[in-house]
Amino acid sequence: MPPKDCVLDASLLISLGKAGRLDVLAKAPSYRWHIAPITRGELVRPETRNHVEQLILEGRIALVDLDSDNAAGIALFADWSDRVDAGEAESIAIALANGWLVGLEDLDAQRRMNREAGPGRWINCANVLIDAVSSGSVSRQEAEAAFQSLDVYSSYVKVGVTTLESLLK
Repeated sequence: MPPKDCVLDASLLISLGKAGRLDVLAKAPSYRWHIAPITRGELVRPETRNHVEQLILEGRIALVDLDSDNAAGIALFADWSDRVDAGEAESIAIALANGWLVGLEDLDAQRRMNREAGPGRWINCANVLIDAVSSGSVSRQEAEAAFQSLDVYSSYVKVGVTTLESLLK
């Protein structure tokens, strides 16, 4: 199966960056990663920004813009700008206009996408880690340690997900 295109939001990149695990993006073969200008500009911490820039240079993350000739994409951006922050709005608009996924950790944005665009339109850090494990690129133990070190781990715990292993079954 060919990789699915996914526009990365800063929330996912920052979470993986703080955990020191942006490397898993290159180890998750089910996705073809894209990043838009606003999100790229939101990456201010050197440990995240520098690693993402390296992944761009290596061709593992492709640059993507919201095409000004795409009226539907521009309308989506305007609509989502009223609901979420600018980087999320841009990522969501590009993804929805192209039939792609969005990689994000913001719970409010995830809920809004489920309600307004339908389920199955976004992925989170857990999905990336699971894909890396499934491909054999990352061990279960390594992925579990990365999962539990995410700054958003407490959000997973709140919904009853305390281990990545429970999602792998």
